[in-house]
Amino acid sequence: MRRPVAAPHAARFLAAAVAAALVVALCSLLSACAPVPHLTTEQKLADFDYLFATFRDNHPFLFLKARVEGYDWLAHEAEFREAIRQTKDNAEFAKAIWRIVSLVGNAHTAVVNGAYVSAAAGASGPWSDAAARTTVRIADYWDRLSWPSQATAIVHAIYSGGEYYVSKSSIAGLSAGARLVAVDGVPIHDYIPSLRGTRYLSWDPLRRRLYAMRLSLFAGQQETVSAENRVGAVDTFPVQGERPRGYTYFPVTPDGAVIVTRTLGAGQVGYVHVRSMTKDEADKVALRAFFEQVKDLPALIIDIRGNPGGSTPGWKEHIVGQLAAEPISVTVGMAHRPAQLAQSCVRTIFGEGRPWVSAEDLVGRNPLAKANLPPELLTDDFSEIMLYELKVSPAPDSVRYQGKIFLLVDDVVYSAAEQFAVFAKASGWATVVGSCTG
Repeated sequence: MRRPVAAPHAARFLAAAVAAALVVALCSLLSACAPVPHLTTEQKLADFDYLFATFRDNHPFLFLKARVEGYDWLAHEAEFREAIRQTKDNAEFAKAIWRIVSLVGNAHTAVVNGAYVSAAAGASGPWSDAAARTTVRIADYWDRLSWPSQATAIVHAIYSGGEYYVSKSSIAGLSAGARLVAVDGVPIHDYIPSLRGTRYLSWDPLRRRLYAMRLSLFAGQQETVSAENRVGAVDTFPVQGERPRGYTYFPVTPDGAVIVTRTLGAGQVGYVHVRSMTKDEADKVALRAFFEQVKDLPALIIDIRGNPGGSTPGWKEHIVGQLAAEPISVTVGMAHRPAQLAQSCVRTIFGEGRPWVSAEDLVGRNPLAKANLPPELLTDDFSEIMLYELKVSPAPDSVRYQGKIFLLVDDVVYSAAEQFAVFAKASGWATVVGSCTG
C-alpha cells in the first residue's frame, strides 16, 4: 500500500474540507433517529473501514505527519480496528473514533457537531451532500459521546521559546513564570508526545519536536509536576487542588474586543491588534477610522498573534484594501489527493479552467521550488499543482499608506490569518515578525 502524502502549505484549508465532509458522512452512517440504537460490532467496523479508506485516499497530511513527526497513521490500521472491535457500547465507540481521528494530529480534522452539520447544509457540493445524510440531533448525539471525560485543570502553561512556563496555578508554591521541567518524573519534552490522540499538538520546526501551545495539567490524570523557579531551584509538586481562575496570555484584549488600537513611540507608530479575521462591517469601519488617523505615521504594527482565522475578506478588504496604494498580487499553488472526494471539494471551491502545472515543471522553472516543495508532490499520490492569483486592490477610499508595515505573528495564527501572513510575506507588503505560525 502506498503511503499517503502531504499537501503544500497553501492547501492547508483543504484538509478541513475533506475531513469535515468525510466525518459528517461518518455520522450519517450511524443512525437515522434518536435515541440511537446501540451499534453491532459489524456496524462499528464498517463505519471505521469507511473512515479509514476515506482518510487514506483523500487526506493531504498523512505523509507529512509520517515524514516530519514520525507518526505513520496508516500503519496503525490493525490497532485501530481492534480498538473498535473491543468497544462495548456507543459511548466507547464514539470515544474510540474521537481518538483515532485526533491521532491524525491536524486541527481541522475532527468529529463535528450539529452546528457544523447545520452550516454545511447551507453550502453546496460535498458538504451539503454529507449534511443531507444526517441530522443535527444525530451529530450532537455522537459529539457528546465522543468527548473524553472532563477533569479539573490545576496548572496552565504556555509554550514560549521552546519551553513551558506556568501562566496560572492553584498549587501552593508553583507560581506564574516557573518553567516546567517534568511531569510524573518524565522530562517535559518526552512527556508531550505521549499526549498525541488526547489533544492537538503542534510541530516546532526550529527544535523539531511536538509541543502543546497551551498545556494544562489535571488532577487525577497527572500526579506530580516538577518546575524550576526564577532563581533556578527545581521543586516537585503534587497535582492537586482547586481549578485556577483565568489565564495570563499576551496580547490581552479588553472585554474580548476584536479590534484594539493605539499609538506607540511618542505617537510615531500606529498599533492595531486584530483578534480574528472578521467580516463584520462595524470592525471594518473601526479599522478604516484608525488607518485614517495614522496614515501619515512612519510605521504601523498589525498584531495578529492569537488570531485563529475567520473570513478572507477580513484581511483583504478590511486591512490590506484600506491601506494599499496599488494592486498587490501573489501566485499561490495548491495540490490535492486525486481521489473523488478531494477532487469534488476542489471543483466546488475553485471551479474549472484554472492552470495546472506538474511538480517537475515547477521545479524546472523555479530553483526555489525544489528546496521548498514537499517531496511527496513529486509522486503519483497527488494531483498536479493548481496555480491561482491571490490579488488585493485598493479600496476607493484607501488611505494609501506609505510607511513601513510590520505584521506580528505567533503559533496561534491559523487559516485566514495565516493566509494573510503568507500574502504579506510573499508580496513584501509587510515585514513579518514573530514565531512560526500554526
